[in-house]
Amino acid sequence: MTDDMQILIPQPKKIVIGTKQVKEYDLYTLSIKDQRQIKDLIIEIIKMLITNEGDNNVALIGRLADAITTKVPEILSVALQIDKSEAENATNDQIFYIVNIILEDNYKDIQKKISVVAEKVMSAFFSAKSSQESVNTTDTALNKPADSPESK
Repeated sequence: MTDDMQILIPQPKKIVIGTKQVKEYDLYTLSIKDQRQIKDLIIEIIKMLITNEGDNNVALIGRLADAITTKVPEILSVALQIDKSEAENATNDQIFYIVNIILEDNYKDIQKKISVVAEKVMSAFFSAKSSQESVNTTDTALNKPADSPESK
């Protein structure tokens, strides 16, 4: 396998979950499918937090606690490919550590990467098309006789 291909193989990060019985897991870069599942879970969390049910701090803290205890284990389950019951053994510190890794590894530079790819696509397809059109226009103009009505 070439070195170029080697960098495409995700290298897992070792993480631990648990308090009394700590278990080690490999956290890989997310697949597109897993990213979509986690995005949907994050949207559900946001919806839980911004609902207008009791617009006071106590209600917000309650909704945040519900989100952490119900949705975050689902996120960990998807990211680590483990049962939700195993993910529920994570401490808050472990959760935030893992979520930070997920965000850094999967979402941090995505906008920059998309911009680079979009620029290359635009350059490859639209610059080439414009160049070809201008070549065709030049070729057509050069191939017309000087005394033709179109050249005057």
